Amino acid sequence: MDIATLFTYASVALFGLIFGSFLNVCIARLPHGLSIVAPRSRCPKCEHPIRWYDNIPVLSYAFLGGKCRDCRTRISPIYPFVEVLCSALWVAAFSRSLLSPEFVKTVTFGMLVLIVIFTDLLARRVPHAVTLFGIAVGFLFSFLVLVDSRPLGWLGSHAGMFIGGTTASVLGAIAGALAGGGLFYAALCFISPADEARNIWDSAT
Repeated sequence: MDIATLFTYASVALFGLIFGSFLNVCIARLPHGLSIVAPRSRCPKCEHPIRWYDNIPVLSYAFLGGKCRDCRTRISPIYPFVEVLCSALWVAAFSRSLLSPEFVKTVTFGMLVLIVIFTDLLARRVPHAVTLFGIAVGFLFSFLVLVDSRPLGWLGSHAGMFIGGTTASVLGAIAGALAGGGLFYAALCFISPADEARNIWDSAT
């Protein structure tokens, strides 16, 4: 690789780390219905606001030895782990698609998946703020990056209709959202009594 290419990949990796730091905020706050904008990040133990130089992705964690500067409480290694995963996601997506709508789609949904994985792992919750945002963004992206809608095209051909291009992509995205979300909601309602299912569903927000 030449210097320009290395600089480009390093820049992409850096942006991935920065977004990974933001994902940590989402993972910590969304399951509890808290704002991801305010207040500033703070230690969950002593509640002291984290200084900007103690909030540099990965480096601050390493420099502080994985402990809060003020109360010396241990900081979970999940924080730098998420940042590194997000950075790796950005680099992998860039190496495949460069700066393109497909790159934006890949990193957007990859980051949403990371949030879902870690909110489920740490809080046993998948916030609606993530899933509904993902559905909306997926619908918009279906106009820019075509969805693989071959099953829909196959059904259309057997019904004597040709469905292709952007139309098939958008319809495929809608069908996927209805199938995924609808099956989950149906299972939730049928497995649990109606009132209990509703409480479980609401508690996920």
